[in-house]
Amino acid sequence: MKYIAEDGLSTRNVPASTMDSIELSAKCLYLAGIKLDTYLTTDNNLVIVKSDVKLPSSFGPISNCSYELLKKYNIGTKVKSHYINTLNQVLEVYQDNKQIIILNLIDESKNKERYIEVLKQIINNHPTDNIYVLSSNKKMLDLLKKDSINAKIGLKMTNNNVEEWSEDYDFYVIDTNTVPVDFIKDRLLNKKEVMTNLIQNKDELTEYFKIYTANIIDDMYIITLHPKIIKDYYNNLTENNL
Repeated sequence: MKYIAEDGLSTRNVPASTMDSIELSAKCLYLAGIKLDTYLTTDNNLVIVKSDVKLPSSFGPISNCSYELLKKYNIGTKVKSHYINTLNQVLEVYQDNKQIIILNLIDESKNKERYIEVLKQIINNHPTDNIYVLSSNKKMLDLLKKDSINAKIGLKMTNNNVEEWSEDYDFYVIDTNTVPVDFIKDRLLNKKEVMTNLIQNKDELTEYFKIYTANIIDDMYIITLHPKIIKDYYNNLTENNL
């Protein structure tokens, strides 16, 4: 099993999705990668922001803000300040790193064409093969496929886009319990990467273990807020089932 840190690793004084969090994740030997929420600002910057970050209500949606405004706001603690970073800054950290970076594309502005245009410019300026881009939106995915991009393209599988499940993507992220086991087996046999967003604690991992065989789970990625806890519990679970 391979582990992806949702929003990167965090500690008491290192909030998720900050530069310290991203650098901490990049050095973590048991991680296969990180997954980050990505937003387009009014001044055409792509920024990395945790979905539940607390910004002043006067800011409104992130897509209504400029990076010039966002970068001045401390999202850290009184002990240590932390600030919102751009995708360019994150990719510099991962330039020579084998971990994968999954960019979850959050399109609040509904300006999908501009979003994808900026994304492609940034990614194509970073020659690396470890960038994955993820969306549940068909139009976003179609725009990604339209022109060349130096990244793998993935579908976030939800109950609202079942018609897209049969389409061909580089990887799939399961965000619903209704995905058939045979679908996962088929994608793995066809050398596609399959990830699940559904395991955040020991009980959820135990339930997952009841549904899928160990060899299937071993080939999957687990995207979780608690990768170390899940890793240790999974190792214990598999040892007890030998």
